[in-house]
Amino acid sequence: MQGDFYSRLSEQLDVTGLVLKEFGHARALSAALGAIAGRLLGLKAESTQTAIAREVAELGLTVPVIEQNQRVAAHCYESVKLFRWVK
Repeated sequence: MQGDFYSRLSEQLDVTGLVLKEFGHARALSAALGAIAGRLLGLKAESTQTAIAREVAELGLTVPVIEQNQRVAAHCYESVKLFRWVK
């Protein structure tokens, strides 16, 4: 049982690499990190997507760029696996 726990901890999500691959630069990193933070805080995926759309739109970016940020953020959100601590 303990081996399974530690093997799951070693799984990594290369957020910077994902953002660089999708956008070609790291300026879009905050949306991906925001989605991860939302997941860790227990926010619903829809809430993080709405917040990302609003924040990116306020920067004056186009709809395709907003959607691209949301796609990357959704991937990051879903990649974070949560587990419950059991006493």
